[in-house]
Amino acid sequence: PITVYVEEVIYLSKQALGKGTLRLEKELDGMENFFLKDGLRMLVDQYPIEKIRQIMENTIVNQQEREMSEAAIFRTMGKLAPAFGMLGTLIGLIVMFQNLQQDIGAIGPAMAVAMMSTFYGLIATNLVFNPIAVKMEHRVEERVLLMRVIMEGLILVSKRTPPDIVRDELRAFLPHRKW
Repeated sequence: PITVYVEEVIYLSKQALGKGTLRLEKELDGMENFFLKDGLRMLVDQYPIEKIRQIMENTIVNQQEREMSEAAIFRTMGKLAPAFGMLGTLIGLIVMFQNLQQDIGAIGPAMAVAMMSTFYGLIATNLVFNPIAVKMEHRVEERVLLMRVIMEGLILVSKRTPPDIVRDELRAFLPHRKW
């Protein structure tokens, strides 16, 4: 969760305030989050603050665009599924009307089969594709928020901001229930 990374950035700010930013290099080895690790590496390598912000911001934007395009695929599938369902219904109706002369009693079952493809298209849209797209978009938003918190936190660390101020600055990104 995001609060774990807030605490990690606060820990880094304590270390930087006490020992200096160059001493944070030993913290790089244990980091699992590549975005935090890359940002901390830039901080240790003494990149200018604006360069750190620019690189991290570009990373955030590119990651967001990539992941949102994946969600857009499911959005598109959700828009197209009912149309394919209607297409299946039309094909079923055509076949039904072609066989109308042979057996008039088969109209009911044939109509039911023809209508099933519309039903399946609606089910696919509302129970599969759209929920997947919404979930993916929500995860992208959470990831972007996390990346922004990390970026702003590392910039505060590079300025040797006291940990209490870092905590308050980073909490401003979070809803109150996550404090």
